Amino acid sequence: MNIVSLFLVLAILVGIILLCLSDRKKVKQFDERQLFVRGRAVTIAYVTLLICLFIVLVLSTMNLSWLDIPVAVILSMFISLTVFSVYAILNNAYFTTMKKESPFGGVFLAVALLNLFNGFRHIFNGGEEGSLDIILPIIVGVLGVIIFASLLIRKRMDKKELEEELREDKDIE
Repeated sequence: MNIVSLFLVLAILVGIILLCLSDRKKVKQFDERQLFVRGRAVTIAYVTLLICLFIVLVLSTMNLSWLDIPVAVILSMFISLTVFSVYAILNNAYFTTMKKESPFGGVFLAVALLNLFNGFRHIFNGGEEGSLDIILPIIVGVLGVIIFASLLIRKRMDKKELEEELREDKDIE
């Protein structure tokens, strides 16, 4: 294992620990409906992870030359996290640390697009890199774009709900 891979593993581990610690503080801000939706999102994401890992297990028994098991396991985790994120966002059970509009969506889209660019850059360099350098950035980029799209959909849903509330208040007066 080279130093870059070790650094990546440590960074992911630290990120998971920080996310767990920050999530415990934020859970107190959720109402009962949001906690229920987040619980359902965790369950769906967990089942998704199990299904993905089962598919990886079945494919690994077939001795496929193109299958890189560590990359497939990492992709399974990213797919599971994406399922959780999209479900929580669309059901209004996610949190942000800022009360006003944040640039989180734009930054998230930029990172997703950079991952896509990196994956395609490796393909057009001759594709001599491993699947970790090609497939992983492309899939992570696509999943990031999916999460960004769900943020846009949620924002549009919130805007429509606000317009309907204003219209109802105007009709009552």
